[in-house]
Amino acid sequence: YVFAVACHDADGQVVGSLGATSPEVVALLPLPLLLLWGQVALVANTVGCRWVADRAERLIYQYFVEEEPERPLWQQNPVNRDRLRMECCQVSPRTLLRTVGQVLLQMATHSGKPVKTEEDEDELDGLEGFTANRLFRTVEVAENSESGVLPGQ
Repeated sequence: YVFAVACHDADGQVVGSLGATSPEVVALLPLPLLLLWGQVALVANTVGCRWVADRAERLIYQYFVEEEPERPLWQQNPVNRDRLRMECCQVSPRTLLRTVGQVLLQMATHSGKPVKTEEDEDELDGLEGFTANRLFRTVEVAENSESGVLPGQ
């Protein structure tokens, strides 16, 4: 597509002449919304807008990862805290899965925080498990997309 601008008077007549045309704009198929949110998460993190990255990461995470219901402490295992929704992965293009893996890895790297007090140490233990779990989900996405387990590959 190309565009140009023209001014019209009250009678609808062109005033002067048609303006210069714009450079060509290529019309492509729209990108998947989740892929765009993934790119927002990655770029926002790169430029230091963590609150924007957090929001975009959360959207990706909620779509591709199912969290287990809360269990009593003695039944909890950080590795079983959540699972990858394979039904979502099976219908997603490889480019989206690659971005999902990058977003999950980015989330894992930002899960931990420095220990400041003794009370924070217990919270950090939970965060380390959470970080490991996100890394497991990242590896799971990578393995399934590279090994051809997902249909259409």
